[in-house]
Formats: sequence, C-alpha cells, structure tokens
Amino acid sequence: MSSLREKYLASCKTEIVTPNSVFQKMLPDDPDTEFPSDTLDFTRNYVGDRGVVPVLQTLAHMPNICILKLKDNGLRNNAIHQLEKILKDHPSLIEIDLSHNFISTGAANSLLRLLDENQVIRKIDLEGTKIEPELRLKIGEKLKQRA
Repeated sequence: MSSLREKYLASCKTEIVTPNSVFQKMLPDDPDTEFPSDTLDFTRNYVGDRGVVPVLQTLAHMPNICILKLKDNGLRNNAIHQLEKILKDHPSLIEIDLSHNFISTGAANSLLRLLDENQVIRKIDLEGTKIEPELRLKIGEKLKQRA
C-alpha cells in the first residue's frame, strides 16, 4: 500500500510534471495516515493546467476532503474535463472553488456532467471565469436543487 505522497509522486512521474513542493510536503508519508484536513487549498499556490492532474488523482484517494480550492491557478477547460473524470465518484467533496481561472463553455459542460454524476457537490465558485451567464445559471440551478 502506498502513502498519499508516494501516489502523488508516481502520478507526477506518469504525467511528466514537476511535483508541487508545498503539496508534496503536506502529504503524509505513512500509508495508514489520512490527510490531516478536510480542505485542500491551492489558492496562491499555482499548479497550472497540467500540474493539477496529479493533484486530482491524489485527491481521488483522499475521501476526507470536503473542500477543494483552486482559485487563480491558470486552469483551462482541459483541467476541468480531468476534474470531471477523476472526481465523479468522490464521496465527500461538497465545495469546489474554480474562480479566476481561464475556463469557459467546455468547462461548464464538464461541470454539468460532474454534477449529474456526483450528487454530493453543493457549491462551485465560478467568479472571474469566462463561463457564459446562461451556463452559470444552469450550474446554479443544479446546485440549488440539492440545498
């Protein structure tokens, strides 16, 4: 059994990205130890469009995470497509902050599919993105039905 840190480093190697040193240090080395918080906050800790994939793949092994903050991380639509694929079965993720990223219609469609697949999510922050108002409303309506 691998620790979260080992899973993250292996994913970085597979994706051919440099590990985020701050995240790497936060991850436990012991395979029997969970991440010590219910929030994963990358605000002001730029991971970028490619670097977010190993983070998400590691997050898939962190069932205690309820809040994911990826504000202002240079994410584009492809990163949100990966988020949809990887986190569709996450058991406790209730809030995702994607504000101030370079995401638009393609990302909105991925988020709508994610909301169809993952009924746990209750809040998605899209402030400062290029997602059109009508798509934001659709996402908001899906979230409002869960309140």
